[in-house]
Amino acid sequence: MEITFLRLKRNRFGGAERYLERLITQLSKRNIWIKNCHSSLSHWVPGWLRVLHFNFICCWKKPPHTLYFSLERVLCSDIYRAGDGVHKKFLQLVPKKGWWLNPLHWVYLSIEPHLFRRARRIIANSNLVKRQILECYPEVPREKIKVIYNGVPVPEKVRKGEPELRRELGIGEDEVVLLFVGSGFKRKGVRELLHLLPHLSPDLRGEWRLVVVGKEKRLSKYQQLARDLGLEGEILFTGPRSDIERFYRMGDILILPTYYDPFANVVLEGLVHANVVFTTQQNGASEILPVRWVMESPTDPTFLPRLERLIESPTYLRQEQKLAREIGSSFSIERNVEETLKVIEEVIREIEGEEHPIEL
Repeated sequence: MEITFLRLKRNRFGGAERYLERLITQLSKRNIWIKNCHSSLSHWVPGWLRVLHFNFICCWKKPPHTLYFSLERVLCSDIYRAGDGVHKKFLQLVPKKGWWLNPLHWVYLSIEPHLFRRARRIIANSNLVKRQILECYPEVPREKIKVIYNGVPVPEKVRKGEPELRRELGIGEDEVVLLFVGSGFKRKGVRELLHLLPHLSPDLRGEWRLVVVGKEKRLSKYQQLARDLGLEGEILFTGPRSDIERFYRMGDILILPTYYDPFANVVLEGLVHANVVFTTQQNGASEILPVRWVMESPTDPTFLPRLERLIESPTYLRQEQKLAREIGSSFSIERNVEETLKVIEEVIREIEGEEHPIEL
C-alpha cells in the first residue's frame, strides 16, 4: 500500500514542513513507499480557494490501495495529524479583527467537524490538542485520537558557543543570549515579550541580548517598538535564517510567549541544543517542561525573576541547560516515527480487512 502525504503548500521555514521532511526521511530508511502531494495552484490564488481546490483534487478520485496521511484539513484523510490544532479554538484564543470577512476561516470551520469525524485516526501532537478536539467536537470518539509528541533529530554532542556568529551579530562572549525563533510575530507573542523585558533589573543591562529570528511581514513595526521601549541596543532582528541550528548553539535561553501553538517544534529544537525554554501553557509543548519554565500567558511577568536568576548565575544556567538537554533528548524523531508507524500499520490492517473481508 502506498502512503501519500498531503500538505497544501511548501514553506521551508515552517515547523510542519520540517516535521514532514524528517518523517519522510526516516520512513524512506525503512523502505516504505511514499509520495508527496502539494497544491499546484499559485500562491497568488486566495487561500480559501486553494483549500477547496486541494480537497477536490485529493478526494475526487482517490487512488486505490493508497493511504492518505494528511497534515492538511482534507475531508478524505485516513490519518489526520492535527499539527495546526483546532481552528475553532484558535479563533477563540487568538482574536482576529474582522475574521468573519475572510472566507478561509469559514472554509476551515466547515471542513473541520467532518474531517475529525471521518478520519480513521487523528494524531494530536499534545494533550492540549486532544482536549480541544473533544471539547469542540464531542461527537468524535476519544479512542481514535492518539497523542504523539513531536520529535527532532538529537545531536550526539552539543557544541555551545558559535563565536563566529556572535562576532557577526556583535554579541560579546560573556553576554547571555536570549533567543526567540518563530514566524508570525503577533501570534507568537513578540510584542508581549518586548514589553516584558524592560522590567528586568537595570543592573543586568549589558549582560544579556535578545536575538529574534523569523519571518514577519511587519518587521519594521517591531523594530520601532524596540526603539520606543529603549531596547534598541539589547535586541537584534535577523529575519528568517536557513542556518537556524547555529542560533540554537549560540543561544542560552529560548523564550516563546505564544498565544496558541499545538506543539511548537522550536521548543524541542531549543532543548536538544541545551537552551532553557520558557513558553506559555497555551503551547502544547509546555506539557514536557518543568512547571517553573511555563508562563501562564504571553503577558505573565512572574517568569522574570526566574529569568533574572539564570542571567545572574552562570552555574545555575548551566545546570538548567543540562536538564533542558536531557528533556529534549527524550523526544527524538526516531521515537516519533516508531509511534507514528504503529498508527499507520493499524490503519493499513483496517483498510485491508475491509478490502478482503474474511468469509465465515
